[in-house]
Amino acid sequence: MQNYDNRACLAMQFIVYNLISLTLYFGPVISRAQNLSTYGGPTIVLDPGHGGQDDGAKGKDCTEKQITLAVCKKVQGILAEKLPRAAIYFTRESDVFVALHERARIANDLDAELFISVHCNAVPSNQSKVRGTETYVMGLHKAKENLEVARRENNAIALEHGSDFHYKGIDFESPESFIVLNHIQDQHLQKSIALAKSIESEFDLEHPGHSKGVKQAGFHVLHQVSMPAVLIECGYMTHPEEVSYLCSAKGQQELAEMIARGIVRYFSVNPVYPSIAMQDIQSKAAVKSVSEESLVIYKIQLAAAKNKPAQGSVWYSDPNYEILQEEGAYKLVYGSFISQEDANEEKERMKQQGFKDAFIIKFKEDQKQTK
Repeated sequence: MQNYDNRACLAMQFIVYNLISLTLYFGPVISRAQNLSTYGGPTIVLDPGHGGQDDGAKGKDCTEKQITLAVCKKVQGILAEKLPRAAIYFTRESDVFVALHERARIANDLDAELFISVHCNAVPSNQSKVRGTETYVMGLHKAKENLEVARRENNAIALEHGSDFHYKGIDFESPESFIVLNHIQDQHLQKSIALAKSIESEFDLEHPGHSKGVKQAGFHVLHQVSMPAVLIECGYMTHPEEVSYLCSAKGQQELAEMIARGIVRYFSVNPVYPSIAMQDIQSKAAVKSVSEESLVIYKIQLAAAKNKPAQGSVWYSDPNYEILQEEGAYKLVYGSFISQEDANEEKERMKQQGFKDAFIIKFKEDQKQTK
């Protein structure tokens, strides 16, 4: 057993306090999609990535900011038909720059059920054969490529006024700094994963580049929203064929249809209001529904003790740690991972930091699994 007073992560405490004190007050006027009923259905915020002076990734014939706005508007049109009682909002409806924290504020002020950020990916020229989609949920970027995607999308912060205030205490180049960024999103992780899987299952069947799966990384636009949230990478602007698809009206319409099908299928198994009269939407996706998928979350048990840790302990101030009481003991649990491989990797890192008895435990629907 480890002693709870072993402060292996004390250095992170200062960052936690700074993050909790971040304000999301400032922002542009919320822009609402027109001709939709606003009562009796879910509120969905569509976030077209980039805009204004921030072009995002660039292709020969178009830019990321143009693609994301076009796709989001088409998604809104489809959802207006398939979820007629839904209220659909945009973080931007034109070519304007909106700060990342402003996008989150819009969703939080609306008390939305879902936040969906739409982007396109890019890699260095020597990796131009890489293609396909990815949908991210908030979490640790355990793979180098996940960190690089997060860095690229977070670069918009450099264009923001007052960024030192809104992102105080965060080292954008450090994977470890993102350990604390999921303190709000952690409680919504299960539903975020369900939505991400629903969308990626559509991509895997219909997208020319197919799906590269659901992943976790530290996107600032996700960590500041207080609802299930995903960030979709619709394809690679650096792949010669895929960029043509992304820039085409046909490709954008197909992308919107895939995303909308994923959203509708998510609500069919995660209804927000019983009054929603959901219309059928044709999908070639596998019969197995999202609710039947094993949405397992992996956590790491670091230590156990008979006595409850003191209230002033660092374990209470860092949201990545939980104190679970069971079987007459208090157990220190760390992290939330959607893949066992990532959990194993983090477990080994924690062992190196002194938690020699660390092991993985599984949760499904917030219930600990014994098998």
